[in-house]
Amino acid sequence: MANVLATTALLLLSQSAQVAAFVTTPAVPKTCIDSRAKHTTPQQLYATLDDNSHYDSPAIDLSNTIIDDRRNFIKSIVSLGLAASSVPTAALAEDAAVSAATPSPVQVVAIGDTKKLFNEGRALEAQGNILAAQRLYIKVTKISPRFIYGWANLSNTLVAQGQLNDADQTYTKAINLCEENLKEAEESFGIKRCDDLYLLLLNRGSVRLNNG
Repeated sequence: MANVLATTALLLLSQSAQVAAFVTTPAVPKTCIDSRAKHTTPQQLYATLDDNSHYDSPAIDLSNTIIDDRRNFIKSIVSLGLAASSVPTAALAEDAAVSAATPSPVQVVAIGDTKKLFNEGRALEAQGNILAAQRLYIKVTKISPRFIYGWANLSNTLVAQGQLNDADQTYTKAINLCEENLKEAEESFGIKRCDDLYLLLLNRGSVRLNNG
C-alpha cells in the first residue's frame, strides 16, 4: 500500500512539473515515445505520456494566444511610431511652405560677404573698370537678391555699356525693393529706410528717354 501511495505521489509531482513548464518547454513528439520508453522507468514514461496528452489542451491555446497578443501589440506600437513620425514631416513641410510664401526682409545695408563684394565693386567702378565691377555686382545680386543697391549699382554698369534694356529691368528691380522697404518701415519700428527712391526713379526715367 505504501508503495502504491509513493508511486501515485511521484506521478502527481511529475504531472505538476510538466504542466508548469509546458508553455516554455516544447512537448515531445509522439513518434519519439517508443524510443524513449526503452531507456526510461515506468514513472518517467507515464510522465512523458501525460506530457503528450497536452497537445490539445488549453495550455497550447493559451500559449498561441499570448504569442498572437504580443504580435498584435508590436504591430500597434510600429503603427503608432509610423504615425508619430509622419507628424513632424507634415509640420516641416507646412513650415517650409510658409517660409517660401514669406520673403525675407529687404536689405538696405550690405553685410558679410555681400558687403565685401559690394565695396570691391564700387572701388573697381570708381577706377573705371566697369566690366570687373559688373561681375562683382552680379555676384552680389545672386548672394543677396533682396539687397537694393546691388541691383542699383549693376544698373549703373549696364548703362555705361549701353545695355539700356537690361538697365531698365535692374533699375525696376531696385525700385520695387525700395518701395517694399518703405512699406515695411511704416509698419515696423527700427527698420533702415531706403532714401534713394527718387534717384532710382530719375535714373530709370533717363534710361527710358534715351532708349526711345
